[in-house]
Amino acid sequence: MNVRIARSVVAALLLVAAAAAQEWQTFAIGKVGAAVEVDGDWRRRVEDEYDEDYGGDQFEVRHRAAAFGRLRRAQVVVREVRSLLDGEGDLRRLLDAWNPSGAATPVEIASLPSFVHATRTYEVVSQGVQLVVRCDLLVRPGLAYHVMSWSDRSDAALVASCAAQVVDGFAFPGADSEWGSSEAPTRAELRIGGLRVVVPFAEAVWQRLPVTGDAPLVLESVGGDQRLTGFVIAAASVDAAVGAERGGLLRWDDSLVATPVRAVSFAGLDAKVFDASTGKTSFRSVCVEAEPGRYLVLRYRAPGAVDEVRPHRDALLAAVQLVPIVEAVQLPPLPKRSPRRIDDRLAAFVDACRTFPGPSAVRSQPVQMLQDQSYVVRGWGQLDRVDWDGTSRLADLSQDLGGTGVLWRGQVWVQHPGAWRAYGGAGSGPAPQDAELATANDDTLWLWRRAADATPAMPPPAVARGWPWHDGLLVQVDAQGASVERARLRACSIDGMIANRRGDVALHGFQRRAFGDEVGRSVVWRVAADGVVHELGAWTSVTGVAPARDGFVVAGLPVDGAAGIWLFADDRPGELLVSGDRMQPLGQPFDRLEFLFDGGDASYFVRATLADCRERGRLCQPFSAADLDAIGAELMATVAAPRSAQELTLACGLADDLAQRRCGAPFAAGSDELAVLFRCSRSGDGSRVSTACRTLLALLTARQVVADGGEFVAADAADWSAWNEARGSGESTPFALCVAPAVVVADELSDDYGGAFGLARLREARGNGLRVLIGVHGDALQQRERVLAPAGFGSALATGDTAVLAPVLAAAPANAPLREAVYAALADAGAAAALQSLAEEQARRGEALPVDVVAWLGMRVGGLTAGDVEVARALCGEVQAALDRFPGEPRLALLLGDVARLAFADDPAQARRCYEWVTTAVHHGPLHERAARALRELDGR
Repeated sequence: MNVRIARSVVAALLLVAAAAAQEWQTFAIGKVGAAVEVDGDWRRRVEDEYDEDYGGDQFEVRHRAAAFGRLRRAQVVVREVRSLLDGEGDLRRLLDAWNPSGAATPVEIASLPSFVHATRTYEVVSQGVQLVVRCDLLVRPGLAYHVMSWSDRSDAALVASCAAQVVDGFAFPGADSEWGSSEAPTRAELRIGGLRVVVPFAEAVWQRLPVTGDAPLVLESVGGDQRLTGFVIAAASVDAAVGAERGGLLRWDDSLVATPVRAVSFAGLDAKVFDASTGKTSFRSVCVEAEPGRYLVLRYRAPGAVDEVRPHRDALLAAVQLVPIVEAVQLPPLPKRSPRRIDDRLAAFVDACRTFPGPSAVRSQPVQMLQDQSYVVRGWGQLDRVDWDGTSRLADLSQDLGGTGVLWRGQVWVQHPGAWRAYGGAGSGPAPQDAELATANDDTLWLWRRAADATPAMPPPAVARGWPWHDGLLVQVDAQGASVERARLRACSIDGMIANRRGDVALHGFQRRAFGDEVGRSVVWRVAADGVVHELGAWTSVTGVAPARDGFVVAGLPVDGAAGIWLFADDRPGELLVSGDRMQPLGQPFDRLEFLFDGGDASYFVRATLADCRERGRLCQPFSAADLDAIGAELMATVAAPRSAQELTLACGLADDLAQRRCGAPFAAGSDELAVLFRCSRSGDGSRVSTACRTLLALLTARQVVADGGEFVAADAADWSAWNEARGSGESTPFALCVAPAVVVADELSDDYGGAFGLARLREARGNGLRVLIGVHGDALQQRERVLAPAGFGSALATGDTAVLAPVLAAAPANAPLREAVYAALADAGAAAALQSLAEEQARRGEALPVDVVAWLGMRVGGLTAGDVEVARALCGEVQAALDRFPGEPRLALLLGDVARLAFADDPAQARRCYEWVTTAVHHGPLHERAARALRELDGR
């Protein structure tokens, strides 16, 4: 073969090789259907050539520039990433995750028609070889592909060519693939308050998590690094709801820094929004009113800084729809707690002082007095600063936190389980770690710590209940952190402590009297600056201690004194400043006393001069157990036991005169005042109350029952023992509640909340229209009760004779218990027709009671079936009208839920709202259980 022929053969072979090099190849990528089309000598590596760190999509690319040029090789790896990469920050973080040493070009980001493309090139030295590495990200929401191409530095052009081929030839899974179909939008719908919340999302990006706790909406991105949570906060205003949300984030991480709150329009409604970040994690919280008193919060969590641009987050929030719901059923506002009656001397004294609304719920005594004469006060879920200018929030807390809180060198320290945590401020003082309690004054911190050689924490196993007794140390810490032991207390359990302006510290709690003691004795210790420990009085119970100008003020019940606030100044005996209950002392600066007063529906910051306290405050309820003993004994020795209402009035008038002479004030009228007397009469427990004291309390109780509308039943004969002994047990009939005064006294002394025949229950019975009969002779009570019961009532009830029963009910139009008994008896007897006829007749009266309407409508609702939709909707309107007439009646709300469940079977939210209203309005008992069971049925549980 000559040279010309040889050259021709070589040229032909080169042409064939060139043609082969131009053939296109398509490779499947990842697991969800992506592919890449490339042009050139690409070869997928076989399994035994894999680098296990890079997965299965690994390629080798060969290229020869000329027929006899050097063969160049490059490596390409494509990794599938299931994650939401939203914005430049997420792209940079993923590129930085592969972070070799060496020079790197800036990240370049471009939006292509089918995906976002980000790229960066590195120069790397590996095992003495200089390499060039290029990283490319091909990104769509929820799915990305990380492409790494590398070769010898001299082959940088080949690396760039390989990467360009992948970018140009890459195809994400098609719309007909499983992943592609999951890109189609779906939506989460839920009802929160008066809003229907619609959140469009793609399942390719988000998964909806099961409802947990109080968050009915939780969307988590693929990869799990971003989350959208929707929940409700109950608050008085949108600003309060935003404050609660900020507080919740701070409890999660107190290093969080939040931006100012901004007012925006969100889904067409007025809303507040703010951003917060720890630097590594950021939040955006949107707060909008769902209904009065309840606010929807949408919280978006993502990695990175707060100022990162996040297009997907912004688009997702912008797509949220908030549609106000026009309810098929309307529910009234939840019934408010009945306020305390404040027509007593303490309330009158408070009204005469300077007051302003205080914290909504005071958990315990103030924990600190500040230099400006304001106070740090611990409430439920918050730490507040209280002064004459008002109440301001220092920190939002979790309600289950124990212990205390302290403002120390510019920071608020709050005790969490196992540690103390700082909230806000820029202070630099040492943390009060390893302390059970802390208080501060100026630049001094006092800590209560368990002694290292403490006595056993629990009594012997034979004791059923234990108390955490131990020895403890009071430690003083200065501004530089140096500490010194001030005092040691033995076998005690400390509830609180506080320092005054002179540097004395008061601690209050319990001290064990003997090993195995379960309760101990209430004690207030004062530790002077020289470390000497004094006890401040002897106490049955202590509710709070606060600093005074020359000592401390203590609220509680002394062993030999009246309940109230007592001043212990210097070494003088205690002085009663304000007598009574429902008070938490704040302090006694200058010539005034400041305290928080519980008015039932609100608390008040009260400022009273010491002169007013000594003139009027101490006389609000100035009776001790010893006073009641002495007054009762003198009364029994002076007059005979009363047998009639007139004699009862005379005996109680004499008791008032004796009280005026001994204590400076007569016994005040009102059940609240009487309840304080019961509390003052205790010395450890009710069994220790003297006979004379019990007799006096029985007289005052009978007078109060008559004043509340009850009836005193006279007896032919009675002695003082009848007033002190429960000869006839209390009993309730459909017409009257018959009770002996001694029964009421026994109930009040044995139960802090009053038993079945306590004062509150008697007042409730009277309010329900039941006659209350009180007397000391059981036979007389029963005879009087029989007079009230109409002849033939029992037989008519057994037979369902409505001709007899209707006049009986009409004669007692306000007696709800009578109606309850009649309707229940007819239902038990199966007399449905008689029950419905009688209930309808009573319900149509102008003065009908809720029980009448409930019985009538209940019979009709109970007769409906699933097919009676139109009848149910018409009946729904009647039940709604009845609920409008009696808006606080939970039985009607329960009936409305039952009928709405049939009338609006396609909208179970209507019935759900009714049942939730009932469970919120009634915290326990059959109604609560019935509504809770209905809610479980709606949830399929």
